[in-house]
Amino acid sequence: MTGRQVTVAFHDALAKVLDASTTKEDFARRLKPFADAWLENGVDSLPDGLKKMAKHPSDPTK
Repeated sequence: MTGRQVTVAFHDALAKVLDASTTKEDFARRLKPFADAWLENGVDSLPDGLKKMAKHPSDPTK
């Protein structure tokens, strides 16, 4: 895969997570498996706000 193909696949996978999520809490629950599958350091590679959300899916305001 070229870099562009990987980028497109990543964004397509993220769009599926977003589309499948019905609430912010649901998105937070789906975010960790997505990050673990796509990012070298998993959740720890996410920006701070998303990282907190993924680590505390039952309370996405943390």
